[in-house]
Amino acid sequence: MLRHRLIATTLALAAVGAQAAGQAKTLTGKEIRHRLVGKVIGDGAHWRYYLKPNGAIDGEEINRPRKGRWHLEGNRLCIVIVDGAQPDECWEVTEGGGKLMFGTYGEVTYFVKVRPPPL
Repeated sequence: MLRHRLIATTLALAAVGAQAAGQAKTLTGKEIRHRLVGKVIGDGAHWRYYLKPNGAIDGEEINRPRKGRWHLEGNRLCIVIVDGAQPDECWEVTEGGGKLMFGTYGEVTYFVKVRPPPL
């Protein structure tokens, strides 16, 4: 019974993610800069990065401090973390269903939360 509930929950979450991705709008470089730079982004559990306006990143991955750099390549946000668990990657940033998502090639990789910068 528990196994069936877990499978049903997993399928429901996958459907929500697919629906959000299907209705998603890809943000432009200007929109990414406006929405994310100077703020803390993260998945709410495993990683968070403060995208500083000067292109630096102060972050944390699984309770380990991380430093890095960010830049925009067209309409993609590129994140490079020195010795980080997350791979260096350029992400399409999309918004749909009230959620912000990072992905590549139209596939959602992360649902991202945006918070105010640290004091």
